Amino acid sequence: MNEIEFYIEKLLNYFNVTTISDLAEVMEIKQSSISSWKIRNSISAIRKKCRELGIYKEIFGELNDFSNSSYNLNNHSSLIDNSNNKYISTQITNIPDNLIFELNSLFSRITDENLKKEISYKIEDFIIDIKKQIRE
Repeated sequence: MNEIEFYIEKLLNYFNVTTISDLAEVMEIKQSSISSWKIRNSISAIRKKCRELGIYKEIFGELNDFSNSSYNLNNHSSLIDNSNNKYISTQITNIPDNLIFELNSLFSRITDENLKKEISYKIEDFIIDIKKQIRE
């Protein structure tokens, strides 16, 4: 899954629709606009439309919060690129795209900051436990 597909998938999930035509309808744009975003890999167009719809934080903001955290894996490779403008690299972290997507989806649905921190700590502890098991 590349970056544009990731954000289109987030929009599909946010609006609880399954097709691009349904997504276009709820966003009040043409289906060809979404197809054009995909072809041009235009994240900026998605950002602009999300701002217009007042859903920017829901689609991009929570990911920013998560990417600013200091969760590190193998040799200090960050889980999510701090710029939030680049594709989440599984080559660096060796974490499958679907797992990254699920984690981002989880964090985007959680509104309670304390709960986010608690879950983040549990994930971090889990990763540490796995590393210990691998080293044994």
